[in-house]
Amino acid sequence: LIQKILDVARLEANNVLIKREVVDIGSILSNVYKLMFPIAEENGIEILLEGGKKVEVSGDKDRLAELFMNLVDNAIKYNRKGGRVIISSDINNDFAVITISDTGIGIPEKDMDKIFDRFYRVDKSRGEVAGTGLGLSIAKSIVEAHRGTIEVKKGLGTGTEFKVILPVFNLKN
Repeated sequence: LIQKILDVARLEANNVLIKREVVDIGSILSNVYKLMFPIAEENGIEILLEGGKKVEVSGDKDRLAELFMNLVDNAIKYNRKGGRVIISSDINNDFAVITISDTGIGIPEKDMDKIFDRFYRVDKSRGEVAGTGLGLSIAKSIVEAHRGTIEVKKGLGTGTEFKVILPVFNLKN
């Protein structure tokens, strides 16, 4: 918990060194898929990996893996038996677009603008799923450290979709 709090503080203060290298998002997502597949299967959730285009960004491979592990882990934790998690990537106007969508319990509309706040947990989830309320705050900080954005869509009872948008690699990055 302390390490997560320190990570958030460092990321928000731009005190974390983000290694800049060419990173293949497809490779990271493939690894995340392989690691999370047994967990999804154990929970009765189907997990799919879509997208085949080579998507490269300039960034820190370990931090990006942490970001996507966090989002996929949440998609599994807040899902239902028989549910589905879809991990996909694409390129749109010089931006990598990575989407993690699920068929889970969703997020109430009133909580959508708070879910990236430190320690914030949606009331409905507090008793059902263990957590610190730091995961999405860390995810957002990692995305912003990579000059990207993160969006959340859908709502209560219809699942959730997180979209991470990062600049694709070019010689100027």
